[in-house]
Amino acid sequence: MYFQFVFAILVVLFLYAKNVRTLEPIYGIYRDSSKYFYLKFCAMYLLLTLRRRKTADIEELEKRHQLSENPMAADAVYFHGVSDDNCILALATAQRKNNRVNAFVILRIPEFSDQILVSPKWPDSTLIQTDSEYKDDHNYAVEGIKLTPIIPMRTWKLSYNGKLKLEKDQSQTFDVKIDAIWTTNLPHYNFDTDMHPKPIAKAMAMEPWSKEYFKNLERFHQTHYEQHGDVRGTATIDGKDYTIFTNSLRDHTVADLRDWKNFHRYAIHFLTLENGDRLTVGAICTPVLFSSFVMGFITKAKLGVNHAITDCDFKLYQHGEEEKPPTDYGFTFWAGGERYVVQALGYEKVEFYMGTEAEARLVEQYTTCTVNGVRGWGFCEWCYRHVDGLPQ
Repeated sequence: MYFQFVFAILVVLFLYAKNVRTLEPIYGIYRDSSKYFYLKFCAMYLLLTLRRRKTADIEELEKRHQLSENPMAADAVYFHGVSDDNCILALATAQRKNNRVNAFVILRIPEFSDQILVSPKWPDSTLIQTDSEYKDDHNYAVEGIKLTPIIPMRTWKLSYNGKLKLEKDQSQTFDVKIDAIWTTNLPHYNFDTDMHPKPIAKAMAMEPWSKEYFKNLERFHQTHYEQHGDVRGTATIDGKDYTIFTNSLRDHTVADLRDWKNFHRYAIHFLTLENGDRLTVGAICTPVLFSSFVMGFITKAKLGVNHAITDCDFKLYQHGEEEKPPTDYGFTFWAGGERYVVQALGYEKVEFYMGTEAEARLVEQYTTCTVNGVRGWGFCEWCYRHVDGLPQ
């Protein structure tokens, strides 16, 4: 009886695949159907479930990593936070070859100004390390930025000493010193070990399979983990001290090949809710791998657990495809067996460029939200492929 049931299911899937028609990609990029989707999805779901990786060593994850010989290798750490009263702090470094670092600072202290301060070279994010900064195997340091792990997955020291300028009037500069501590008691989320197999199986099943496709999956793999926490500290601006407090997301990415040219787009939300819950949710389009891959997790603060997103109806082609992020929109996702309805309202943004050829344009849009009626705040990072170099 069991064999007959399985055989009947296989026959139905075969007949469906034989007769269904694959639709043309939306905008020539986003695949929304596949002739053998269900067969491919079932195969990948089973394979990913069986091959799910075990928990990685946190001390190994947190350390600064030696770059591989690949010229596109990267070791990147990123902190970005917003408070309920619109204090903003972002510090990021991405170590590349030849003492080159993609790095930036974003700061807003409401007590100082309602305007945002940014790095001296903004909107360019390509900075150059000194030899001593490059050889420092403990800190992530470049041009006044220093990010230091203190306790793995618990505490980092964040500092900056140098000039910052007003993003909207870049002729105005200030002497700025930042001295802050990022702390958390929330769990980290490792995309290698903690992702639910459904979203990635679905994304892979949409794509045409070939030997080259699976080679690309291996070539472009990266280790990436995220963790929500809080930042407390002081910003000294032209000699006067101001208090910093933000609810802050951090991530760490180690990649043998990280090429911004591979991204067509992405939009990823990092939000804090009034009840203490945190979430990461969005979609990524890297046509060489996935035309649309939904990703993320929700951290349930009172329980101290992460729930991986299993599905999300946020579609990139419906939100800001013309390189202008929407400011009033909504979507739904599912995690931990629950349905979450997100309503987002963007109120301010800054933008800059990543890569030596400015091959990616990033828009940081600061956002208020409700999630299942619970008020929240944070930001969404929107990425667009860029081909015209830095603006003159």
